[in-house]
Amino acid sequence: MAKQTFLILLLIATLTACTKVELASVLTPAATAAATMTATQVPSVTPTPLPTNTETATNTPAPTKTETATATPMPTVTPPFTQLEPFTQTENIGEMELEIVNQVGGAVTAVAIQDNLAYLGIGSRLAVADISDQTQPKVIFWSSILPDVAAQITLRDGLAYVALGQAGLWIFDIANPAELRPLGHVLTTSPARHFLLQNNLIYSVDTRGEPGKEQFMSVVDVVNPSQPVEISTFALPSRVIKLLMVDNYLYIDAYPNHVDYENVLWVVDVSDSRNPELLKSVPELAGRDMVEIQGNRLLIAKGGTLIVADVSNPASPVKMIQTPILTDWGEFYYLHEIQDTIWAIGVFGDLGYCGGLLYALDISELNNIRRLSDFSVDCNDYDVISMNGLPYLTDGYEMINISNPQHPFSSSFIGEIPTTLPIRQLDFDDFLYGLSGDDVYIFDATSPIRPQLINLYKSKYTVNDMVVNGSQLYLATYWEGIVDVDMTNPDNPQETAVTSSEYHAENSVDPVCNDDRLYALLNGKLGIFDSTTLQWLGGDEEGFYGYGRYRSFAVENNTLWAWATTDEGYGLLAMDVTIPEQIRQIGFLHDETPPENVLGIVADQGLVYSLIGDDCYFYPNFGCNDTVLNIIDVSNPGQMRQLANINVASGIQHMTKSGNMLLLVGDDLWLIDASNPTQPQVNGRFPTPGYAQDAVLVNDLIYVADGAGGLLILQMTE
Repeated sequence: MAKQTFLILLLIATLTACTKVELASVLTPAATAAATMTATQVPSVTPTPLPTNTETATNTPAPTKTETATATPMPTVTPPFTQLEPFTQTENIGEMELEIVNQVGGAVTAVAIQDNLAYLGIGSRLAVADISDQTQPKVIFWSSILPDVAAQITLRDGLAYVALGQAGLWIFDIANPAELRPLGHVLTTSPARHFLLQNNLIYSVDTRGEPGKEQFMSVVDVVNPSQPVEISTFALPSRVIKLLMVDNYLYIDAYPNHVDYENVLWVVDVSDSRNPELLKSVPELAGRDMVEIQGNRLLIAKGGTLIVADVSNPASPVKMIQTPILTDWGEFYYLHEIQDTIWAIGVFGDLGYCGGLLYALDISELNNIRRLSDFSVDCNDYDVISMNGLPYLTDGYEMINISNPQHPFSSSFIGEIPTTLPIRQLDFDDFLYGLSGDDVYIFDATSPIRPQLINLYKSKYTVNDMVVNGSQLYLATYWEGIVDVDMTNPDNPQETAVTSSEYHAENSVDPVCNDDRLYALLNGKLGIFDSTTLQWLGGDEEGFYGYGRYRSFAVENNTLWAWATTDEGYGLLAMDVTIPEQIRQIGFLHDETPPENVLGIVADQGLVYSLIGDDCYFYPNFGCNDTVLNIIDVSNPGQMRQLANINVASGIQHMTKSGNMLLLVGDDLWLIDASNPTQPQVNGRFPTPGYAQDAVLVNDLIYVADGAGGLLILQMTE
């Protein structure tokens, strides 16, 4: 397949007349009725935080959404399960023990197809689906929770080789597809997210490597699948996105896409697998993807063009042809060959943000590569795979037969499974709410460890953020302002109010409820609204085109704290918002940190907690420095003073607070004890399988929006 590492094939339940499903069914078989899973022997995995490989976001227009918001009933499904030896992690966090007790939903991050079976990485689990009838696939196997999400699955000779990121490479016996059996694993020097299986050797790299940080390719001997061994490592120039073997020469496509690092194709002699040797560096042949075609030619995606290289002498590839620009916009990301046709996905802007086109390209004449047709794709991640000789586009909801691009046949892939898209934001009030894309999942957490998904509210807006206050759900949108949705009856949400059109900024973000008001940033400018009617009460009056001076803020009582750009420079600004139409500055604490490096602010009982760092999730190519947590005494806004700061690892993206506990999420979950604000202590970290984007603490449970890893539920015990 073109690039399994980046495949995000998200699962959505087939719509039926049923209205409730217990998501505990995707935890373990019925035999594991006890909510808490016991710790087992797991390879020690203490990952170094790494950014998610997401290309730099661009300010590109989001697609217009015109459909009506709906509440989607969820089905009742009890798929068959077979339990693997559990891989559940348990970590000691200070004097507490933190344990995964459930996981639901998530993305399909890897897929391999053999005969009529699909082997899938779903969230932090493996699954096997019988796809004899592609319109009604049947899941025949689920694993327990794995230590990381599967980035690639390769099948050969009755074995499944799985790249499990920070947990290295794993090998499973698939002789009985209804009961996969783990054989062996090896922890690779760099996380395993893309690999090439050649004879009895695996070449493994980390496709999410951060520019400027040391990266290694691992060479693993798998002649004995129960005892794979890393026999050598090879230092890499930067982040690698593709490996390809031509004879005994390994082509390493390094594409950091960073101004300080070169995009380059390396030719490496691996005839001696214990001592790989760099033979040649070819910058002009670096690209987003590459496939070998017609025996001795290499096709490379470079921008919106294709390069044909002669590899008849594999030790010295030579550029032959570069086509004119073939895309309508953007650049090619994935290439997939079927006979004389190349299926190429062209994306404009950030992958998964603004979509693009799938192109069918005729390569029968390499001197005259031409477009045959194209097919519009929406704002999700995609890949093209082959099944029974036909190409299929995976678009996050389904698999689409594109053998005739003008008349694609759409069918649900494994839609019978009750699951969610990757959730990026959580909130908890009467129910647990998860924002995923533009839609909101509503969970009944009456049974906290086994939440029930009771509804999916499909928004008609492009949603940036959300906040919940009692039975009211507020959505901050792209160009449509703030929307109030009444969740009194979660089976039938009702939109009750929308801000007036003059307050519809390009980006409305960070909605905050305080008393009877709703605060939000409208293109970096402050807006204050009545929380019932969403009528304007006050804020910045100069209009909402262009960008204002604020990045992040918090409200306590009638004081608003915002990290801002002022005439005095950067810093923490205190404003009295008692009278919204007469906001006045009452304090300022100068700081050299620009607002774009402020990841979040929390205000609580006369203290402000600010999180300073790099947005490694959206901008991984610019490098990630350590994140700093500052604690500031703001009890006297006119004389604010910093009490303490503490360095945390890079990759932290978000912060929430519950009591004296701060939850920091990103590559991992970090717990900070702030009971003594002058001496905050890092209690520890929990390496979540995915890339955590939000977390809420409810009693002794932590709900984590773990990106591709799904909704993770952790329990704290002393």
